[in-house]
Amino acid sequence: MDVHLLIASLEKPLCDLCIEIAGQMELEARVAETPLAVFDSLKSGRVDLVMADLQMPGLHVPELIQ
Repeated sequence: MDVHLLIASLEKPLCDLCIEIAGQMELEARVAETPLAVFDSLKSGRVDLVMADLQMPGLHVPELIQ
C-alpha cells in the first residue's frame, strides 16, 4: 500500500529531514512551501497524511482540516 505524505513547511532543513525519514519508511513524500501549494496539492493529488507547520503564515488549520 502506498502512503502519500504532504509536508507543509517553509523550513527547508525540516523538510529535508522529513523527506529522508519518509523515504526510510517507504512513504511517498512531497513538500508544499506555501499555503496555496498546500491546498493545490490537496485538491489535485493523492494525499493520505499531512504534516503541517502550524506557524506557516497564511495557513489556517480549519481550512486545512476541511
